[in-house]
Amino acid sequence: MAKKFFFIIGFLSLMLGLSGLCFAAQSDSVLVKVTVTGPPPTETEPNNDFNSANPVNLNSSISGTINPNADNDYFKITTTQSGKLYLALTNVPSDINAYMYLYDAAQGQIANQYSGGYGNSINLEKELPSPGDYYILIFDNGNDASSTDPYQLQVNFTPNPDLYEPNDDFANAADYTLGETINPTIFPRGDQDYFKFNVTSSGLLDVSVTSVPDNINAYLYIYNAAQGQIANQYSGGNGQSINLQAELPSAGDYYLRVFDSGNNASSVTPYQLQANFTANPDPYEPNNEFANAADYTLGETINPTIFPRGDQDYFKFTAAEEGLLIADVTTIPSNIDVYLYLYNAGQGYLTSRYSGGGGQSINLQYELPSAGDYYLRVFDSGSNASSTNAYQLQAKVYTLWLRNVSDSPDPFSPNGDTLKDTTTISARVTGESDYTITIKNSSDTTVKEFTGFTTGAISRIWDGKDPSGDPLPDDTYTYY
Repeated sequence: MAKKFFFIIGFLSLMLGLSGLCFAAQSDSVLVKVTVTGPPPTETEPNNDFNSANPVNLNSSISGTINPNADNDYFKITTTQSGKLYLALTNVPSDINAYMYLYDAAQGQIANQYSGGYGNSINLEKELPSPGDYYILIFDNGNDASSTDPYQLQVNFTPNPDLYEPNDDFANAADYTLGETINPTIFPRGDQDYFKFNVTSSGLLDVSVTSVPDNINAYLYIYNAAQGQIANQYSGGNGQSINLQAELPSAGDYYLRVFDSGNNASSVTPYQLQANFTANPDPYEPNNEFANAADYTLGETINPTIFPRGDQDYFKFTAAEEGLLIADVTTIPSNIDVYLYLYNAGQGYLTSRYSGGGGQSINLQYELPSAGDYYLRVFDSGSNASSTNAYQLQAKVYTLWLRNVSDSPDPFSPNGDTLKDTTTISARVTGESDYTITIKNSSDTTVKEFTGFTTGAISRIWDGKDPSGDPLPDDTYTYY
Protein backbone atom coordinates (compact mmCIF):
# COMPACT_ATOMS: atom_id res chain seq x y z
CA MET A 1 0.00 0.00 0.00
CA ALA A 2 1.40 3.38 -0.94
CA LYS A 3 2.27 5.78 1.88
CA LYS A 4 1.66 9.53 1.85
CA PHE A 5 3.91 12.08 3.55
CA PHE A 6 3.00 15.69 4.48
CA PHE A 7 5.70 18.27 5.26
CA ILE A 8 4.99 21.54 7.10
CA ILE A 9 7.83 24.05 7.23
CA GLY A 10 7.45 27.23 9.22
CA PHE A 11 7.69 30.22 6.95
CA LEU A 12 9.63 32.29 9.49
CA SER A 13 12.05 29.46 10.11
CA LEU A 14 12.58 29.05 6.41
CA MET A 15 13.31 32.76 6.05
CA LEU A 16 15.85 32.46 8.86
CA GLY A 17 17.76 29.73 7.14
CA LEU A 18 15.86 26.86 8.78
CA SER A 19 17.40 27.63 12.18
CA GLY A 20 13.99 26.80 13.65
CA LEU A 21 12.29 23.94 11.85
CA CYS A 22 9.00 22.17 12.60
CA PHE A 23 7.74 19.34 10.40
CA ALA A 24 5.33 16.45 10.70
CA ALA A 25 5.50 13.20 8.79
CA GLN A 26 2.36 11.08 8.63
CA SER A 27 1.68 7.68 7.12
CA ASP A 28 -1.11 5.20 7.54
CA SER A 29 0.37 4.09 10.87
CA VAL A 30 3.07 6.60 11.91
CA LEU A 31 2.96 10.15 13.29
CA VAL A 32 6.26 11.88 14.06
CA LYS A 33 6.67 15.47 15.22
CA VAL A 34 10.04 17.19 15.70
CA THR A 35 10.64 20.76 16.92
CA VAL A 36 13.96 22.56 16.84
CA THR A 37 13.88 25.87 18.73
CA GLY A 38 15.17 29.00 17.12
CA PRO A 39 15.43 32.69 17.94
CA PRO A 40 12.72 34.46 19.96
CA PRO A 41 9.67 35.84 18.21
CA THR A 42 9.77 39.39 16.96
CA GLU A 43 7.42 42.22 17.80
CA THR A 44 4.66 43.09 15.41
CA GLU A 45 4.38 46.76 14.49
CA PRO A 46 2.51 48.91 15.03
CA ASN A 47 2.66 48.49 18.83
CA ASN A 48 3.04 52.14 19.69
CA ASP A 49 0.35 52.41 22.36
CA PHE A 50 -1.53 50.41 24.98
CA ASN A 51 -4.25 49.32 22.58
CA SER A 52 -1.78 47.80 20.12
CA ALA A 53 0.54 46.27 22.69
CA ASN A 54 2.02 42.92 21.62
CA PRO A 55 1.14 40.03 23.97
CA VAL A 56 4.14 38.26 25.52
CA ASN A 57 4.00 34.98 27.37
CA LEU A 58 5.45 34.83 30.86
CA ASN A 59 8.86 33.18 31.11
CA SER A 60 9.62 33.84 27.46
CA SER A 61 11.47 36.38 25.35
CA ILE A 62 10.74 38.59 22.38
CA SER A 63 12.88 40.79 20.17
CA GLY A 64 12.09 44.21 18.86
CA THR A 65 13.57 47.33 17.32
CA ILE A 66 13.47 51.02 18.14
CA ASN A 67 12.77 52.16 14.61
CA PRO A 68 12.05 54.84 13.40
CA ASN A 69 13.01 57.67 15.78
CA ALA A 70 10.52 58.18 18.64
CA ASP A 71 9.31 54.58 18.28
CA ASN A 72 7.49 53.28 21.38
CA ASP A 73 7.23 49.51 21.81
CA TYR A 74 4.39 48.33 24.03
CA PHE A 75 4.07 44.74 25.26
CA LYS A 76 1.29 43.18 27.32
CA ILE A 77 1.61 40.38 29.86
CA THR A 78 -1.12 38.67 31.87
CA THR A 79 -0.74 37.01 35.27
CA THR A 80 -3.26 34.76 36.98
CA GLN A 81 -1.89 35.44 40.47
CA SER A 82 0.35 37.83 42.33
CA GLY A 83 4.08 37.32 42.08
CA LYS A 84 7.41 38.83 41.21
CA LEU A 85 8.22 40.03 37.71
CA TYR A 86 11.78 40.03 36.36
CA LEU A 87 12.41 42.00 33.14
CA ALA A 88 15.73 41.95 31.31
CA LEU A 89 16.43 44.13 28.26
CA THR A 90 19.61 42.99 26.52
CA ASN A 91 21.38 43.30 23.14
CA VAL A 92 20.56 46.98 23.15
CA PRO A 93 22.02 48.63 20.03
CA SER A 94 24.94 50.94 20.75
CA ASP A 95 23.09 54.03 19.55
CA ILE A 96 19.99 53.42 21.72
CA ASN A 97 19.75 54.98 25.19
CA ALA A 98 17.03 52.68 26.49
CA TYR A 99 14.25 53.32 29.00
CA MET A 100 11.71 50.80 30.31
CA TYR A 101 8.37 51.57 31.95
CA LEU A 102 5.94 49.16 33.62
CA TYR A 103 2.20 49.88 33.93
CA ASP A 104 -0.75 48.20 35.60
CA ALA A 105 -4.06 47.31 33.93
CA ALA A 106 -5.35 50.84 34.51
CA GLN A 107 -2.29 52.13 32.59
CA GLY A 108 -0.84 53.68 35.72
CA GLN A 109 2.93 53.59 35.91
CA ILE A 110 4.19 51.32 38.69
CA ALA A 111 7.92 51.11 37.89
CA ASN A 112 10.59 52.36 35.51
CA GLN A 113 14.28 51.80 34.88
CA TYR A 114 16.81 53.78 32.84
CA SER A 115 19.69 51.95 31.16
CA GLY A 116 22.18 54.60 32.17
CA GLY A 117 23.68 55.07 28.73
CA TYR A 118 23.90 53.98 25.10
CA GLY A 119 23.86 50.24 24.49
CA ASN A 120 23.41 49.45 28.17
CA SER A 121 21.11 46.70 29.36
CA ILE A 122 18.20 47.11 31.81
CA ASN A 123 17.13 44.83 34.63
CA LEU A 124 13.88 45.62 36.40
CA GLU A 125 12.25 43.68 39.23
CA LYS A 126 8.75 44.46 40.44
CA GLU A 127 6.20 42.91 42.75
CA LEU A 128 2.87 42.43 41.07
CA PRO A 129 0.37 42.59 43.93
CA SER A 130 -2.56 41.05 42.09
CA PRO A 131 -3.41 39.04 38.99
CA GLY A 132 -4.32 40.83 35.80
CA ASP A 133 -2.87 42.65 32.79
CA TYR A 134 0.37 44.63 32.85
CA TYR A 135 2.16 46.65 30.16
CA ILE A 136 5.84 47.12 29.32
CA LEU A 137 7.03 50.15 27.36
CA ILE A 138 10.50 50.31 25.76
CA PHE A 139 11.79 53.47 24.08
CA ASP A 140 14.87 55.58 23.47
CA ASN A 141 15.36 58.05 26.28
CA GLY A 142 15.70 61.08 23.97
CA ASN A 143 13.29 59.80 21.29
CA ASP A 144 15.94 60.93 18.82
CA ALA A 145 17.63 57.66 17.89
CA SER A 146 16.68 54.48 16.09
CA SER A 147 18.20 51.19 14.95
CA THR A 148 17.28 48.24 12.79
CA ASP A 149 19.30 46.01 15.10
CA PRO A 150 16.98 44.14 17.47
CA TYR A 151 17.06 44.26 21.24
CA GLN A 152 15.84 41.29 23.28
CA LEU A 153 13.29 41.42 26.11
CA GLN A 154 13.16 38.53 28.57
CA VAL A 155 10.03 38.28 30.76
CA ASN A 156 10.23 35.99 33.79
CA PHE A 157 7.64 35.65 36.52
CA THR A 158 7.70 33.84 39.87
CA PRO A 159 4.15 33.36 41.09
CA ASN A 160 3.30 33.90 44.73
CA PRO A 161 2.53 30.42 46.13
CA ASP A 162 0.40 31.84 48.97
CA LEU A 163 -2.98 30.10 48.79
CA TYR A 164 -4.49 32.26 51.52
CA GLU A 165 -4.55 35.65 49.81
CA PRO A 166 -6.24 38.03 49.97
CA ASN A 167 -6.15 37.96 53.79
CA ASP A 168 -4.92 41.46 54.57
CA ASP A 169 -7.41 42.36 57.32
CA PHE A 170 -9.76 40.88 59.90
CA ALA A 171 -12.69 40.77 57.49
CA ASN A 172 -10.71 38.66 54.99
CA ALA A 173 -8.83 36.52 57.51
CA ALA A 174 -8.13 33.04 56.11
CA ASP A 175 -9.61 30.14 58.07
CA TYR A 176 -6.96 28.17 59.92
CA THR A 177 -7.22 24.71 61.50
CA LEU A 178 -5.27 24.32 64.74
CA GLY A 179 -2.37 21.90 64.46
CA GLU A 180 -2.03 22.43 60.70
CA THR A 181 1.29 23.56 59.18
CA ILE A 182 0.80 26.11 56.40
CA ASN A 183 3.15 28.03 54.10
CA PRO A 184 2.03 31.61 53.42
CA THR A 185 4.18 34.47 52.14
CA ILE A 186 4.80 38.07 53.06
CA PHE A 187 4.12 39.43 49.60
CA PRO A 188 3.97 42.12 48.31
CA ARG A 189 5.58 44.76 50.52
CA GLY A 190 3.17 45.82 53.23
CA ASP A 191 1.40 42.46 53.16
CA GLN A 192 -0.48 41.57 56.34
CA ASP A 193 -1.46 37.92 56.79
CA TYR A 194 -4.53 37.38 58.99
CA PHE A 195 -5.72 33.90 60.03
CA LYS A 196 -8.86 33.05 61.99
CA PHE A 197 -9.33 29.99 64.20
CA ASN A 198 -11.77 28.77 66.84
CA VAL A 199 -11.36 27.05 70.20
CA THR A 200 -14.12 25.33 72.16
CA SER A 201 -12.62 25.97 75.60
CA SER A 202 -10.03 28.04 77.36
CA GLY A 203 -6.47 26.80 76.99
CA LEU A 204 -2.88 27.46 76.04
CA LEU A 205 -1.98 28.46 72.47
CA ASP A 206 1.54 27.79 71.16
CA VAL A 207 2.34 29.49 67.83
CA SER A 208 5.54 29.16 65.82
CA VAL A 209 6.65 31.10 62.75
CA THR A 210 9.67 29.39 61.17
CA SER A 211 11.54 29.18 57.86
CA VAL A 212 11.31 32.97 57.69
CA PRO A 213 13.00 34.36 54.54
CA ASP A 214 16.31 36.13 55.20
CA ASN A 215 14.96 39.56 54.31
CA ILE A 216 11.79 39.34 56.43
CA ASN A 217 11.78 40.75 59.97
CA ALA A 218 8.66 39.00 61.24
CA TYR A 219 6.11 40.12 63.80
CA LEU A 220 3.29 37.96 65.21
CA TYR A 221 0.12 39.26 66.88
CA ILE A 222 -2.76 37.39 68.51
CA TYR A 223 -6.22 38.95 68.82
CA ASN A 224 -9.50 37.93 70.42
CA ALA A 225 -12.89 37.83 68.70
CA ALA A 226 -13.40 41.54 69.39
CA GLN A 227 -10.08 42.20 67.57
CA GLY A 228 -8.41 43.23 70.80
CA GLN A 229 -4.73 42.38 71.01
CA ILE A 230 -3.88 39.78 73.66
CA ALA A 231 -0.23 38.96 72.83
CA ASN A 232 2.57 39.74 70.37
CA GLN A 233 6.12 38.64 69.69
CA TYR A 234 8.90 40.15 67.56
CA SER A 235 11.36 37.84 65.81
CA GLY A 236 14.35 39.97 66.74
CA GLY A 237 15.82 40.22 63.25
CA ASN A 238 15.70 39.20 59.62
CA GLY A 239 15.11 35.50 59.02
CA GLN A 240 14.60 34.70 62.69
CA SER A 241 11.84 32.48 63.98
CA ILE A 242 9.09 33.31 66.46
CA ASN A 243 7.59 31.20 69.21
CA LEU A 244 4.72 32.69 71.18
CA GLN A 245 2.57 31.19 73.92
CA ALA A 246 -0.65 32.85 74.98
CA GLU A 247 -3.46 31.96 77.34
CA LEU A 248 -6.84 31.96 75.64
CA PRO A 249 -9.25 32.72 78.49
CA SER A 250 -12.43 31.42 76.89
CA ALA A 251 -13.95 29.56 73.97
CA GLY A 252 -14.49 31.50 70.74
CA ASP A 253 -12.80 32.94 67.68
CA TYR A 254 -9.26 34.27 67.68
CA TYR A 255 -6.94 35.79 65.05
CA LEU A 256 -3.27 35.49 64.13
CA ARG A 257 -1.51 38.28 62.23
CA VAL A 258 1.93 37.90 60.62
CA PHE A 259 3.78 40.75 58.89
CA ASP A 260 7.17 42.29 58.26
CA SER A 261 7.97 44.67 61.12
CA GLY A 262 8.95 47.51 58.81
CA ASN A 263 6.40 46.71 56.08
CA ASN A 264 9.26 47.32 53.65
CA ALA A 265 10.27 43.80 52.66
CA SER A 266 8.64 40.90 50.88
CA SER A 267 9.39 37.47 49.49
CA VAL A 268 7.67 34.86 47.34
CA THR A 269 9.50 32.29 49.47
CA PRO A 270 7.02 31.05 52.09
CA TYR A 271 7.43 31.09 55.82
CA GLN A 272 5.93 28.28 57.93
CA LEU A 273 3.14 28.83 60.44
CA GLN A 274 1.86 26.33 62.98
CA ALA A 275 -0.37 26.83 66.02
CA ASN A 276 -1.11 24.15 68.59
CA PHE A 277 -3.66 24.35 71.37
CA THR A 278 -3.80 22.63 74.75
CA ALA A 279 -7.34 22.75 76.04
CA ASN A 280 -7.90 23.61 79.67
CA PRO A 281 -9.17 20.36 81.26
CA ASP A 282 -11.06 22.22 84.00
CA PRO A 283 -14.78 21.29 83.67
CA TYR A 284 -15.79 23.71 86.45
CA GLU A 285 -15.17 26.93 84.56
CA PRO A 286 -16.38 29.59 84.57
CA ASN A 287 -16.38 29.75 88.39
CA ASN A 288 -14.51 32.98 88.98
CA GLU A 289 -16.87 34.53 91.52
CA PHE A 290 -19.46 33.67 94.15
CA ALA A 291 -22.33 33.93 91.67
CA ASN A 292 -20.72 31.33 89.38
CA ALA A 293 -19.34 29.05 92.09
CA ALA A 294 -19.24 25.42 90.95
CA ASP A 295 -21.27 22.98 93.03
CA TYR A 296 -19.07 20.68 95.09
CA THR A 297 -20.07 17.48 96.90
CA LEU A 298 -18.28 16.91 100.17
CA GLY A 299 -15.90 13.96 100.07
CA GLU A 300 -15.41 14.19 96.31
CA THR A 301 -11.90 14.55 94.83
CA ILE A 302 -11.85 16.99 91.90
CA ASN A 303 -9.14 18.28 89.55
CA PRO A 304 -9.56 21.96 88.62
CA THR A 305 -6.90 24.28 87.20
CA ILE A 306 -5.60 27.75 87.93
CA PHE A 307 -5.96 29.01 84.37
CA PRO A 308 -5.61 31.59 82.92
CA ARG A 309 -3.54 34.02 85.00
CA GLY A 310 -5.72 35.68 87.59
CA ASP A 311 -8.10 32.72 87.69
CA GLN A 312 -10.18 32.41 90.87
CA ASP A 313 -11.85 29.04 91.52
CA TYR A 314 -14.99 29.22 93.67
CA PHE A 315 -16.75 26.07 94.92
CA LYS A 316 -20.01 25.90 96.84
CA PHE A 317 -20.87 23.05 99.22
CA THR A 318 -23.59 22.29 101.73
CA ALA A 319 -22.92 20.95 105.23
CA ALA A 320 -25.82 18.90 106.62
CA GLU A 321 -24.84 19.78 110.20
CA GLU A 322 -22.11 21.45 112.18
CA GLY A 323 -18.78 19.69 112.10
CA LEU A 324 -15.08 19.88 111.43
CA LEU A 325 -14.22 20.81 107.86
CA ILE A 326 -10.93 19.42 106.57
CA ALA A 327 -10.00 20.70 103.09
CA ASP A 328 -6.85 19.60 101.24
CA VAL A 329 -5.33 21.14 98.12
CA THR A 330 -2.62 18.86 96.73
CA THR A 331 -0.67 17.98 93.52
CA ILE A 332 -0.26 21.70 92.91
CA PRO A 333 1.79 22.67 89.80
CA SER A 334 5.24 23.88 90.76
CA ASN A 335 4.64 27.42 89.48
CA ILE A 336 1.41 27.92 91.44
CA ASP A 337 1.60 29.49 94.91
CA VAL A 338 -1.82 28.61 96.32
CA TYR A 339 -4.15 30.33 98.74
CA LEU A 340 -7.32 28.67 100.09
CA TYR A 341 -10.15 30.74 101.58
CA LEU A 342 -13.35 29.64 103.34
CA TYR A 343 -16.53 31.75 103.38
CA ASN A 344 -19.99 31.34 104.89
CA ALA A 345 -23.31 31.51 103.05
CA GLY A 346 -23.33 35.30 103.34
CA GLN A 347 -19.90 35.37 101.62
CA GLY A 348 -18.28 36.41 104.88
CA TYR A 349 -14.67 35.44 105.40
CA LEU A 350 -14.11 32.62 107.93
CA THR A 351 -10.49 31.50 107.56
CA SER A 352 -7.70 30.90 105.05
CA ARG A 353 -4.46 29.02 104.56
CA TYR A 354 -1.41 29.83 102.44
CA SER A 355 0.64 27.06 100.83
CA GLY A 356 3.94 28.73 101.63
CA GLY A 357 5.43 28.42 98.14
CA GLY A 358 5.08 27.14 94.60
CA GLY A 359 3.81 23.56 94.36
CA GLN A 360 3.23 23.17 98.09
CA SER A 361 0.04 21.62 99.50
CA ILE A 362 -2.53 23.11 101.85
CA ASN A 363 -4.47 21.57 104.74
CA LEU A 364 -7.25 23.73 106.16
CA GLN A 365 -9.32 22.77 109.23
CA TYR A 366 -12.24 24.74 110.56
CA GLU A 367 -15.19 23.99 112.82
CA LEU A 368 -18.36 24.84 110.92
CA PRO A 369 -20.74 26.35 113.47
CA SER A 370 -23.95 25.25 111.74
CA ALA A 371 -25.49 23.47 108.80
CA GLY A 372 -25.77 25.45 105.56
CA ASP A 373 -23.93 26.61 102.48
CA TYR A 374 -20.25 27.46 102.44
CA TYR A 375 -17.70 28.49 99.79
CA LEU A 376 -14.10 27.49 99.08
CA ARG A 377 -11.90 29.77 96.97
CA VAL A 378 -8.60 28.61 95.43
CA PHE A 379 -6.21 30.97 93.63
CA ASP A 380 -2.56 31.79 92.97
CA SER A 381 -1.34 34.15 95.68
CA GLY A 382 0.12 36.62 93.19
CA SER A 383 -2.53 36.06 90.49
CA ASN A 384 0.42 36.03 88.07
CA ALA A 385 0.83 32.33 87.34
CA SER A 386 -1.28 29.69 85.66
CA SER A 387 -1.17 26.10 84.47
CA THR A 388 -3.30 23.71 82.45
CA ASN A 389 -2.07 21.00 84.82
CA ALA A 390 -4.72 20.34 87.44
CA TYR A 391 -4.44 20.56 91.20
CA GLN A 392 -6.47 18.25 93.47
CA LEU A 393 -9.13 19.44 95.89
CA GLN A 394 -10.93 17.36 98.53
CA ALA A 395 -13.05 18.53 101.46
CA LYS A 396 -14.85 16.54 104.17
CA VAL A 397 -16.94 17.46 107.19
CA TYR A 398 -16.58 15.31 110.31
CA THR A 399 -19.34 15.41 112.92
CA LEU A 400 -17.14 13.61 115.50
CA TRP A 401 -13.71 14.97 116.21
CA LEU A 402 -11.20 15.80 118.92
CA ARG A 403 -10.79 19.15 120.58
CA ASN A 404 -8.34 20.60 123.04
CA VAL A 405 -5.75 17.84 122.74
CA SER A 406 -2.89 18.37 125.20
CA ASP A 407 -0.31 16.68 127.41
CA SER A 408 1.00 18.05 130.70
CA PRO A 409 3.61 18.31 131.97
CA ASP A 410 5.79 18.19 128.91
CA PRO A 411 8.54 17.21 129.30
CA PHE A 412 8.18 14.87 132.30
CA SER A 413 10.75 12.76 134.21
CA PRO A 414 9.47 9.39 135.55
CA ASN A 415 12.38 8.81 137.94
CA GLY A 416 10.42 8.27 141.19
CA ASP A 417 11.29 11.58 142.79
CA THR A 418 7.58 12.56 142.85
CA LEU A 419 8.37 15.55 140.61
CA LYS A 420 6.85 15.31 137.12
CA ASP A 421 6.83 11.53 137.31
CA THR A 422 3.75 11.30 135.03
CA THR A 423 2.10 13.21 132.20
CA THR A 424 -1.63 13.52 131.54
CA ILE A 425 -2.93 13.24 127.98
CA SER A 426 -6.25 15.06 127.63
CA ALA A 427 -8.78 15.72 124.88
CA ARG A 428 -12.46 16.21 124.26
CA VAL A 429 -14.58 14.34 121.73
CA THR A 430 -17.63 15.97 120.19
CA GLY A 431 -19.79 12.92 120.96
CA GLU A 432 -19.82 9.40 122.28
CA SER A 433 -17.00 7.26 120.92
CA ASP A 434 -14.51 4.49 121.50
CA TYR A 435 -10.98 5.80 121.44
CA THR A 436 -7.38 4.60 121.26
CA ILE A 437 -4.31 6.62 122.24
CA THR A 438 -1.10 5.23 120.72
CA ILE A 439 2.31 6.34 121.96
CA LYS A 440 5.41 5.83 119.81
CA ASN A 441 9.12 6.42 120.32
CA SER A 442 11.43 8.29 117.95
CA SER A 443 11.92 5.06 115.96
CA ASP A 444 8.18 4.98 115.28
CA THR A 445 7.75 1.88 117.48
CA THR A 446 4.57 1.63 119.53
CA VAL A 447 5.47 1.53 123.22
CA LYS A 448 2.09 2.07 124.88
CA GLU A 449 -1.64 2.18 124.04
CA PHE A 450 -4.69 3.38 125.98
CA THR A 451 -8.20 2.39 124.90
CA GLY A 452 -11.60 3.27 126.23
CA PHE A 453 -15.03 4.78 125.66
CA THR A 454 -16.02 8.37 126.30
CA THR A 455 -19.05 10.58 126.15
CA GLY A 456 -16.89 13.66 125.73
CA ALA A 457 -13.79 13.93 127.94
CA ILE A 458 -10.59 11.88 127.66
CA SER A 459 -7.88 11.97 130.34
CA ARG A 460 -5.18 9.29 130.64
CA ILE A 461 -2.09 9.33 132.82
CA TRP A 462 1.16 7.85 131.48
CA ASP A 463 3.99 7.01 133.83
CA GLY A 464 6.65 6.56 131.14
CA LYS A 465 6.54 2.75 131.33
CA ASP A 466 5.82 0.09 128.72
CA PRO A 467 2.91 -2.43 129.01
CA SER A 468 5.14 -4.67 131.17
CA GLY A 469 5.75 -1.90 133.68
CA ASP A 470 9.35 -1.37 132.69
CA PRO A 471 10.61 2.24 132.53
CA LEU A 472 11.35 3.48 129.01
CA PRO A 473 14.57 5.30 128.15
CA ASP A 474 14.84 9.02 127.64
CA ASP A 475 13.46 9.87 124.21
CA THR A 476 11.00 12.03 122.35
CA TYR A 477 7.59 10.34 122.24
CA THR A 478 4.57 11.13 120.13
CA TYR A 479 0.93 10.18 120.57
CA TYR A 480 -2.14 10.15 118.40
